[in-house]
Amino acid sequence: TATGSANRTLTRLARSTSALIEGRSPCLVTRRSRASAADRYWVGSTPNARKARRHAARDGTSLNGVEPSRWVEITRENPEHSSWYVGRFRTMVAAGDDLAGEARFVDAMVARGARILDAGCGPGRVGSALAQVGHDVVGVDVDPFLIAAAEHDHPGPRWLVGDLAELDLPARGISDGFDAIICAGNVMPFLAPSTRLTVLDRFRTHLHLDGRVAVGFG
Repeated sequence: TATGSANRTLTRLARSTSALIEGRSPCLVTRRSRASAADRYWVGSTPNARKARRHAARDGTSLNGVEPSRWVEITRENPEHSSWYVGRFRTMVAAGDDLAGEARFVDAMVARGARILDAGCGPGRVGSALAQVGHDVVGVDVDPFLIAAAEHDHPGPRWLVGDLAELDLPARGISDGFDAIICAGNVMPFLAPSTRLTVLDRFRTHLHLDGRVAVGFG
């Protein structure tokens, strides 16, 4: 069945992800399964829901009890880490370093004007490069500081704060699916191990039927 095929695909992706995180391969690219999208979204648009999310973040979990990522733990321990990270990439840009390799890789896979989700977008280096060559880009990252930097340095794409393990763009007014999802750098290794399969499942539900997911491991 389609559902059985989707489950087998996700299991294979999860196993591949573990292998990639252990350093046995640099990149994973896959097409979306044809299973129907799962209805496991949360909305949380009311003031009470936003307050609950703030309390959950303070307590070290999400509203739904999702294990926090390593990035969240690092920035909780060192509040200056996000600022340092943004400054690091701004310095590389100023030095003329080539930071668009992943963007060129994805650009070669998709048609002109594709819809692309930059999952774990950070300060926007990959998504902005894709937007500059004409793609319709949405970027999502768990760190509000990095999203603010993306909005400041790379206006144009839609940059959103959100946990990939709870990704629900239709609930935020973005109902159209994506032709490709790029999850660049070390996003996947920084996810909490218990959320990796969930994140892959969230990717699947946001892809067009013939969409692609490219996952890099920095």
